[in-house]
Amino acid sequence: MTHLRILALTVLFASLCLTPLSAYATEALVSETGGTLQNSQFNQTLGWAFDLNTEVTLGRLGFFDSNQDGLAEAHDVGIWTSAGDLVASATVPSGTSGSLLGNYRYVNVPSVQLPVGSYVVGAHFGDGSLDLFLQGSTSITTDPFVEYSGRAGDGPGFVFPAPNVQTGGTDFTAPNFQFNVIPEPSTWCLLLMASGLGVSVRRRLS
Repeated sequence: MTHLRILALTVLFASLCLTPLSAYATEALVSETGGTLQNSQFNQTLGWAFDLNTEVTLGRLGFFDSNQDGLAEAHDVGIWTSAGDLVASATVPSGTSGSLLGNYRYVNVPSVQLPVGSYVVGAHFGDGSLDLFLQGSTSITTDPFVEYSGRAGDGPGFVFPAPNVQTGGTDFTAPNFQFNVIPEPSTWCLLLMASGLGVSVRRRLS
């Protein structure tokens, strides 16, 4: 086999190795049990703090649709670092135009990488908003890459919702988000790629 063929096969193999085999879109907040539906009486931003244990690509931001029948108002939703820097935001429109998945309506956002670290996701409510949020859940299930770490809230306006260490029965689960995880190429894959390139170089020099 000529070195050109070996090099071509190596390039093909590399492209297959680097193609994500299990990239997927998933909801950060998967399910909740218990809790009561509440409405916000104030102009404020409510949400929850979380930790990421792997780097992800943010794809969508969502807002809780309690009856899955559309939202009464549009709501700004954002993700901040734990230091208060806004890294992504979007407006989930009123009505049913947002994509419904489970209990949340989502809109796309420009892809942004979220490294391992601590973050807060929040949703804005106007005074006396008709749209509801869930509070006091007895259990919250998140994706394995996301660790729920407590409620967050502040105001007035669409502002960084400061995390609150009180986690028991005091959650504000109005916002949610979807993300992609792309696995890194395996060590064996990289070794085989390097071996193929080495053979090609040796044959070319011989």
